[in-house]
Amino acid sequence: MAVNFDLDYRFLKDSYTGRGGYLDGRYLIKFPNESDEKFKNRKEYSPFFNFCKKIVDSIVGHVFKKSPIRKLDDSLWYETFTNNTDRRGTYIDDKMSQLLKLTLINGVIFIIVDKPRLIVETAQEEKEFGIFPYMTFRKPTQLIDYSIDEFGNLTHIAFKEVNPEDPTKPIYRKYTKNEWFIADDEQFSKIRDHGEHKLGVVPVIPFTVTQLEDDELLATPFILEIARLQKDFYNVVSELRTILRDNTFPVLTFPVKGDSEIEALKNQGLILSTNNGLLYNAEAGAKPEFIAPPSDPAQIYCHDPLNHWTTEATD
Repeated sequence: MAVNFDLDYRFLKDSYTGRGGYLDGRYLIKFPNESDEKFKNRKEYSPFFNFCKKIVDSIVGHVFKKSPIRKLDDSLWYETFTNNTDRRGTYIDDKMSQLLKLTLINGVIFIIVDKPRLIVETAQEEKEFGIFPYMTFRKPTQLIDYSIDEFGNLTHIAFKEVNPEDPTKPIYRKYTKNEWFIADDEQFSKIRDHGEHKLGVVPVIPFTVTQLEDDELLATPFILEIARLQKDFYNVVSELRTILRDNTFPVLTFPVKGDSEIEALKNQGLILSTNNGLLYNAEAGAKPEFIAPPSDPAQIYCHDPLNHWTTEATD
């Protein structure tokens, strides 16, 4: 079954990390008639409040506040596995914490349980050569194909992966109920390696906390709606701050006698803005003074129901 992505997983990751479009301002929406220069400046000074990270970390923290009680047997490989789940020394509680965090962000994470291919004959040899099971994760963006039976069980699944030999050229990995394949193309016509695992099931576990239907492999991410609200809030705060910056500071009104004097002052750097001055003809008689723009736009923002909610969210 071909995979059609209708979610922006990069945006979801950025919503948790605060990087990407939040860091460089790509998630801001340009005002009508806003100049490129002003939009560039607004990207630099717009503040960002990361609600997604706080919510996800809070959930994960509560779940793993106490270590789960596991019933351990006397198996050497199981004890070794719990203390080193990924061949990088990660304890099982830490690995499960990472799994839950990634699942809340992506909707589903695929767990692959594997074992080094070195063939030995005794448990002692397994211990000596470090041949123990380990797990790896695959994200939805790596999924390229899958199929399920009438009960929702996987019959095969395939992923796109980084080629450790040449990162510029991906490799493709597929699992069936009894075999595995590694190829250089999506069609698996250029097989570079394959073998049998003889488990009778696909050795991949789709882990999700938001699955709605049995045949729904790509579940809706928990943070999706929060991330969208966070992006909207990011724009609201930016817009409000822009209004405050453009309207809070008084403008100096400066009377001049004629167009020639206006041009002379402009050439000296006096321009129309909130941090410079407004020039006008002084024939009717006037004196330099400061005037302030109306506060109505900022008040509208502050009293808008949505912005009132977002203001409370930052308190």
